[in-house]
Amino acid sequence: MPLFLSGGVIDNAIIFGAVIILSLCAINMAEVGKKLKIVLYVLMAYSMLFIGAANFMPVVIILGLISLIFFVYILSWSVGRHPEDAHQGNKMSLSSLVILIASVVLLLAAPA
Repeated sequence: MPLFLSGGVIDNAIIFGAVIILSLCAINMAEVGKKLKIVLYVLMAYSMLFIGAANFMPVVIILGLISLIFFVYILSWSVGRHPEDAHQGNKMSLSSLVILIASVVLLLAAPA
């Protein structure tokens, strides 16, 4: 019986990277309920732990770049709001920032 049903460790790191990207898309771009948001946060945390354990640098680099793009995109749209949209406040994507910081930590901790 194989260790992983979906392939090797690197294949699973790629799949979990795709899960993180889709979770970031769902959290940042769509209106999701509170329970689904919690499930997506837990799924992102589990996926990031596995990617850190797999230490596959292309996935870490791509996740860092995509989370940076999401963070800047969400932040740039929230800064230039009109006063009538002030009830929403400055929206900042905390999930993208956390994934970005985790990616930078994994990049800095990687052996040379």
